[in-house]
Amino acid sequence: MTPRRAQQLICLCPREWRVRYREEFQIFLEDHPLNLRAVLNIAGWAIYEHILSLGRGQVDQRQQSLTLMLYAYLAAVVAGLNFYWTVADTPLASARQSYAMLFGSWNLVALGSVIALAAVVMVAAPVGFSLVRTACAEKRGDLVWRLAVPVCAGLVILTWIAAAGVATGAHWAPTP
Repeated sequence: MTPRRAQQLICLCPREWRVRYREEFQIFLEDHPLNLRAVLNIAGWAIYEHILSLGRGQVDQRQQSLTLMLYAYLAAVVAGLNFYWTVADTPLASARQSYAMLFGSWNLVALGSVIALAAVVMVAAPVGFSLVRTACAEKRGDLVWRLAVPVCAGLVILTWIAAAGVATGAHWAPTP
């Protein structure tokens, strides 16, 4: 590949990435032939790096770990509650009522989801309020909007579930 073509492909990548890897990636690209597969591969990874760089901002490794743990807990809550509610209209529901051990296990799943939700709320609420207070004090509207997205998504989902429950006479409530 020519140096000019290599430079053009490198320019697709985010600035932080180019600062760190430009020289060695340029050498690598110049040693390989230019073909459609290579161009699509580089363009795809450049898009991927741009997407990753959107969430990085001013977040350190500890904050990123806490965020991932929060998402994992929320996934456990949703999975547990969805599992609990999904079986209500199946033959397993009557078996659950007939066998005490199955009934207890079932309620244990629900209790675990509620405990996980409580843990998320206890950790996320003070952190979220602190982030909103800091963002407002520093006039960082972009951060406030980013924090509002999950809250708004949750409200949309709850509204959807409530509307479906009302429309079906509380017989069925969809869960995502």
